[in-house]
Amino acid sequence: MEADTKADSSTPARMPLEKRNEKGEVTRHKARLVAKGYSQRHGIDYEETYAPVAYLNSIRAVLAKCCAEGFEIEQCDVDTAFLYGKLGEEIYMELAEGLRELLTLADAEGEEDVVCLLLQSLYGLKQASRVWNETIDGHLKGMGFKAADADPCVYTRGEGDDECIVCLYVDDMLIASRDKDVIASVKAGIAEKFRIKDLGRARFILGIEVDYDMDGKTLGISQRAYTKSIIKKF
Repeated sequence: MEADTKADSSTPARMPLEKRNEKGEVTRHKARLVAKGYSQRHGIDYEETYAPVAYLNSIRAVLAKCCAEGFEIEQCDVDTAFLYGKLGEEIYMELAEGLRELLTLADAEGEEDVVCLLLQSLYGLKQASRVWNETIDGHLKGMGFKAADADPCVYTRGEGDDECIVCLYVDDMLIASRDKDVIASVKAGIAEKFRIKDLGRARFILGIEVDYDMDGKTLGISQRAYTKSIIKKF
């Protein structure tokens, strides 16, 4: 596709990232193609950008409830979550380095002006987080979950042994229930639409270590790795 003016398109960038575990150790290196959101124009390329996340107080309250009532607590995250959202705006992006050759556009008329039209969201766009939140919120509600009045990112479904709680923080989820089969069914329901990474029992989320003794009904949280990194830095 050729843009009417090249100024109407955004230039992508590559961003290197590191994934760390509860000890602060780097477990994975990755790179992500991102849009340069700072070049977007309000009212043209985007409107609203706010996206809620679970309050940390809510997460602590849910952990306390789970400990007191003997819930299993597991976690998962969605791979490349922001790519699932559908854009409402018409946004063009210049081709990333090397992509032009991959798409064999050498014979395209006006080669230098060829850009791509984004059909779905992309990391770096100002509205990316909001679009993703609307997407996962709709899916969870379609699975029968209801958002809490006090926190729109804490979802509940069912009662008794079938009760299930989901805490959503961007693309990270805590899933809790008395029955592991309920948790498994919820993960399967999420995986029907999104590619997820099943992280098993909750041990480390949002930089917080979770030490849960289900039999002894004790649960401790700490930020040991974060504290050590601050001490090392200063």
